[in-house]
Amino acid sequence: MAGGTSLTFPEQSANVESQAHPKSTGNGDKPSRQPHPRPHLSSVAAHEPEKILANILDPNLDIQPGYHAYFATLKNCQQLFGLLTGEAGASLTFKLPDATTRTLRRDEITDLKSTGLSLMPEGLETTLTPQDLADLIHFLRQPAP
Repeated sequence: MAGGTSLTFPEQSANVESQAHPKSTGNGDKPSRQPHPRPHLSSVAAHEPEKILANILDPNLDIQPGYHAYFATLKNCQQLFGLLTGEAGASLTFKLPDATTRTLRRDEITDLKSTGLSLMPEGLETTLTPQDLADLIHFLRQPAP
């Protein structure tokens, strides 16, 4: 991590900044307040390392409003999993884990349930060494570029 702005873990072969959560919009602007399946981390920099570690170990410990996951079962038996980001009289809009959105007519939905869970997967720490965790926490506490 020294000297760079990205943090990668070979076991995951994913860039934490781009795959897990963006820290900024990339053009110097503050992140939007609209729910995103991967919340912006610009506010995490102010958190104590212990709080960040606790949230990595238990992603469902402190889910911010707008980031509870929902399951929707449709009349065609398809199921959607994502964030409920918009409601209108006859429709609901979901933001899916791949960051796409899907608007559904309410009459297409047979069941809608909040999971009470975060989209952040449980068990992330099992793929990381103690040094990886320390590096991740250090990275997350850095101000957005």
